[in-house]
Amino acid sequence: MSFMIYTIKYTSNQTKAQKWIITGDIDHGFTLLSALDIDKVLDLKYGKYDNHSNIQLYQKNGTSAQTWFFVECAPHKSIVKLPVSDVKHWGVDIIQHNGSDFDVTPYDFVLIRSNYGTTTDPLLETYVNACIQAGIPYGFYCYSYALSVDDAHTEAAYTLALANQYKPTLGIWYDMEDADNYKTNRGVWTKDATLSFCQTFCKDVKSMGWYTGIYSSSWFIQNWYNTGLEDYDKWVAQWDANDGQYHSDTHTLGSIHQYTSVDDKYPNGLDKNAMYVDFDYYTLV
Repeated sequence: MSFMIYTIKYTSNQTKAQKWIITGDIDHGFTLLSALDIDKVLDLKYGKYDNHSNIQLYQKNGTSAQTWFFVECAPHKSIVKLPVSDVKHWGVDIIQHNGSDFDVTPYDFVLIRSNYGTTTDPLLETYVNACIQAGIPYGFYCYSYALSVDDAHTEAAYTLALANQYKPTLGIWYDMEDADNYKTNRGVWTKDATLSFCQTFCKDVKSMGWYTGIYSSSWFIQNWYNTGLEDYDKWVAQWDANDGQYHSDTHTLGSIHQYTSVDDKYPNGLDKNAMYVDFDYYTLV
């Protein structure tokens, strides 16, 4: 067996080439070992999670590129476009990679990455001005690079300064994920650590009179952040078939559902969202 082998779709034949040994646990994730050679595992090539990234068989190395989580899904026959009667508004979330000429006008709302860590998104002001000109409400989110509670305090203060300057009306959200393995590589991508970061950020933001909540995948919201954040809203990432369509209602988990990263008009992808509440929901009394 070679060091790196790509996975392919193939007719079931019941051989070991199509069988996997699963190790791990629900809190830390699972590793899928090849039944042919347990030193080779299912791996996300280069550790990149972008659309169309390759999955391969690769030497076991214990990184997050080889760690997987199982998500409970409806049976395949129910993967259909749902009625949208429970959805109040349709929107997108955008960052600098969506480009300075991104057209916000087709959408009801926009969630803008205001900063990642303590770095302002280069297109923040451009996107804010576009929303204001179009009369579209917008919210902010901070992609977290916190490695400690002190870092979370710092990120909250930095985001609050941007919010005070640009006045988002749809809340300030804390994006808790580890897309680039930054937290994993530094030993803090754990339930206890990241929960404490979320609690710190949200407490700081709310104490200054802003509506706040966290963004994460439905699995993490249900397994890592299901307790300890009851006072804060959730923005739920659950892509289901990830074909650009709305497939599942997650209103019981949070007020916003990021339901796909696919849009035919944008070959590099576009995160699209359903909102289950009216805009004034995000105003603290």
